[in-house]
Amino acid sequence: MIRVCLALTATGRFESIVHRFPERGHSYLPCDRNFEAFKKKLKKIDRIYTPMEYVEILANSKKGVEVHVVKTEEILNFNEWWPIFFKKTVVSEETKAL
Repeated sequence: MIRVCLALTATGRFESIVHRFPERGHSYLPCDRNFEAFKKKLKKIDRIYTPMEYVEILANSKKGVEVHVVKTEEILNFNEWWPIFFKKTVVSEETKAL
């Protein structure tokens, strides 16, 4: 995630990016309620055999929940993406003259 943020600021798309990490147990966002409904459904199920069963349980746990199954081609390959924006070795201003 940090690499993506660095690239977004380096390319000029954003001037800065601020990460905020809420304290554990202090978030009352709608997504937290969705996870609570998901946990309740999971407790009632004895066995789950496939990942698609998880998708179905999550999708049916609460109205309005959308589930997107990530495909392999949707995952960003950092080995190809990273060198476009950054160098592997960086020389600082202090060590440049040495």
